[in-house]
Amino acid sequence: MSTIDIKQQKRKKFEDVFIRIRDELIEHMKAEKMPQEANLGYNVPEGKLNRGMSVVDSVEILRGRQLSDDEYFNTA
Repeated sequence: MSTIDIKQQKRKKFEDVFIRIRDELIEHMKAEKMPQEANLGYNVPEGKLNRGMSVVDSVEILRGRQLSDDEYFNTA
């Protein structure tokens, strides 16, 4: 598998996890009657994607292994 394919897979995995996190945040904001002006659909995928992915990569490096799905979700 090429480096480009690996990077694309990592990006896709992070984006899939982000969708779950975003949905949970929106539900929490609704339940707490919080303003929902935050543009979560733009700020992370377009602005903070690399930072978020580097956090996951750093934890994997520190642990010396790939993260389980639960660990990945909690890290992201």
